[in-house]
Amino acid sequence: MSGLPQVATGDELPGRSVPITRAGLVRYAGASGDLNPIHWNERTALAVGLPGVIAHGMLTMALAAQYVADWAGDPAAVRSFSTRFTRPVVVPDDDGQTARLLADSTPADDGEAWGAVPEERWGRIYRDGVGLPVPSLPGAWDQFYARLARALRGDAALPVDPWDSVAALEVLDAARVSAATGRVAGLGTTARDR
Repeated sequence: MSGLPQVATGDELPGRSVPITRAGLVRYAGASGDLNPIHWNERTALAVGLPGVIAHGMLTMALAAQYVADWAGDPAAVRSFSTRFTRPVVVPDDDGQTARLLADSTPADDGEAWGAVPEERWGRIYRDGVGLPVPSLPGAWDQFYARLARALRGDAALPVDPWDSVAALEVLDAARVSAATGRVAGLGTTARDR
């Protein structure tokens, strides 16, 4: 293992920033089976004394292990790994509408502005290394929330099939992988299809 970088106890490794989103937490919860709502529900997290939604400990440990393996240049070079969790990784809400809803605002209060996404948060499609902005389009919030209210009362089906949400997350994850690798990323099958 002479090819490994030389370090001594107390040396700092180069930093790495890994974005963690609430959508990513939901995907991890489904994959890991850890469906504790502190990892996706703001009210629950706050009610139990946390500063907000927090990342799964095992997720943060896995990200740290991946960093060490990448740094070592060979995953087989990592022969053991342990972690001490000293503080939670708080994952802020990346959906601007949630804060408005928690403040008792409704789509009717904001009119056409409800669901509008500022240009700096638009997605980008990359072709030949050039990123083209893709505007986010607001949904039909007036219809969605009315149908959701009826569903919660037991008077109607949910306005969005939960499995369609899972499939959408899989598409987004494949897009993330494709963007990171520059290759076409395939789609898996949702649990509903298995």
